[in-house]
Amino acid sequence: MTVDYYYTKFNRKSIDNNNFAIKSYVHYSTNYFNAFWDGSRMTYGDGSASTNGGLPLTAIDVCGHEITHGMTSKTANLAYQRESGALNEGFSDVFGNSIELWARPTQASWKLGEDFNYPIRDMSNPNAYKQPDTYKGTYWKDASSSCTPQGNPNLPGYNDYCGVHTNSGVLNFWYYLLVSGGSGTNDNSFAYNVSGIGLDKAGAIAYRTLTSYLTSSSTYANARTSSLQAAADLYGTGSNEVTQVTNAWNAVGVGGGTSSAGRVATESNTSLYTISPNPATDRFTVLFEGKAGKGVVEVVSLTGKREISEKVELTDGMNKLGLQLPSTMLPGVYVVVVNGQKAGNLIKK
Repeated sequence: MTVDYYYTKFNRKSIDNNNFAIKSYVHYSTNYFNAFWDGSRMTYGDGSASTNGGLPLTAIDVCGHEITHGMTSKTANLAYQRESGALNEGFSDVFGNSIELWARPTQASWKLGEDFNYPIRDMSNPNAYKQPDTYKGTYWKDASSSCTPQGNPNLPGYNDYCGVHTNSGVLNFWYYLLVSGGSGTNDNSFAYNVSGIGLDKAGAIAYRTLTSYLTSSSTYANARTSSLQAAADLYGTGSNEVTQVTNAWNAVGVGGGTSSAGRVATESNTSLYTISPNPATDRFTVLFEGKAGKGVVEVVSLTGKREISEKVELTDGMNKLGLQLPSTMLPGVYVVVVNGQKAGNLIKK
């Protein structure tokens, strides 16, 4: 079913796009409540009587999850630790559930593992299973450079490689909102409103993000900028799809959402920064309220290259900063940053 999904939706021929033979082994060990991709094959336990009544862990979403780990290893190869590891887990949940929703839409849910009577995560409500739905919010595990990844639960200092199965909740909720839409207030007190774009479009954006843009060391910030580029590639730079990708990331606290002073935008389409014209050809301005002092305005490509880094003098109240775009800048989507705070995306024509 997983291989069928990837071929039907994206014309992908197995996990390596070259007809990689996927081997699956079942009835692994005794009372083994888990499934895993070991780098070359799939292995599934039979569950345990005490945990889930001994139902095998071969549900569609679990199979899709584990085989997607294999695809990730052949594409972005996200390092299995810290934020890149959380993205690795998250994309496996994203496609595990997408495959189930595609294969049996009337029976599927946003939970992982519901078929063997022991759900382990809920993409529509990560907090219900002690996962964060906001970046660095409630239930977030330390994933900073000060965390030493330790993945053996039988050894001291075990931390699940710095929270990969926990912090994946942020990507899960982002995807759920992108598919289905939703409104609420996140852990940063940011009021959000996302209009869902449906499973097909959201899946296409997630797939292109994972297979075309992310790298082994990608973080949540990289996932945001990469998904915006993916959405622009697929649906156009000024499309509703790009807008909803932005809104969904704001909803989970990755970029946007608050000013540097902590003031909250009241609606997801209300920005504390105004960038105009956008798209721009040779010049643009950033309008925002700030405090007097020195500042820095940067324009950064989605690959991390600084195209502009300009020191400016700010005043109390509204500031209007005009910048010239270098003639060497290629058309595309860029990130405008003011004093370390993302001001928004700029489209260069």
